[in-house]
Amino acid sequence: MKKIFLSLLAITLLTTLIHAQDTNQNIIHTPKNTVFLWDMHDVFMKPESGRIIKSIWNYDHKMSIIRNIDLHTTKTIFRYIGEKIGIGQPLTNPEHIFKSAQEAGNEALVEFIIDTSCKYTPMKNTIAIITMLKNLGYQHDLGSNVSYSTFQTFKNMYLDIFSSFTNFHIITINTPRKPNIEYFIEYNKNYNKQQKHVIFIDNKLKNIKAAQKTGMIGIHFVSAQQLYKDLKKLGIKLPDIFETEEQTHEEIA
Repeated sequence: MKKIFLSLLAITLLTTLIHAQDTNQNIIHTPKNTVFLWDMHDVFMKPESGRIIKSIWNYDHKMSIIRNIDLHTTKTIFRYIGEKIGIGQPLTNPEHIFKSAQEAGNEALVEFIIDTSCKYTPMKNTIAIITMLKNLGYQHDLGSNVSYSTFQTFKNMYLDIFSSFTNFHIITINTPRKPNIEYFIEYNKNYNKQQKHVIFIDNKLKNIKAAQKTGMIGIHFVSAQQLYKDLKKLGIKLPDIFETEEQTHEEIA
């Protein structure tokens, strides 16, 4: 009896999953019923390790950072590093580092982190897709784990790119971070009040899976050409921009 129940349960779940996939494929996406939610890092902005190292090396106020570093800020930084490498309890978000440093009067540390965090290069092929979708009338929102403090500087550096975006769901002191499902629930609550279909694009599969649990359509980003093909499969009508397979990896100028 138990085996029969488990078999029926498995069949039901499989049928539901297949139906959900078919439903996504049968949606006719238009600018009126669909919005795009974009991750930023390694999707349309790529970190430049050379510029980051140079920025660290050339920073003029290293001694000021060392003189003003306090125990609480040091612990907060190590908690954040620990989370990144999978050790210890996760830090709610990087805004805690800024808050701790500012409370200790370590403005040089705040400036240093923001400066090194903004060394990115636009990924031309992805941005071309963003522009095409914008020209078709689609709304773009940013869904990134970038901290509020960093993003204010970052946005001003790339106004031409971020002018294509309407809403910015980024990390403040109280915002949950991806892949926390609450991150996506909060986005829908604050920015998707019309309950449009949300196509979420991210390079991390765990973030995609979390978004799908809230009803979003997830595209796991690998390259601009792969994204282009996935959008075509969803019925998004885009002009041809990739002529050869070799163009797949030409992300950076």
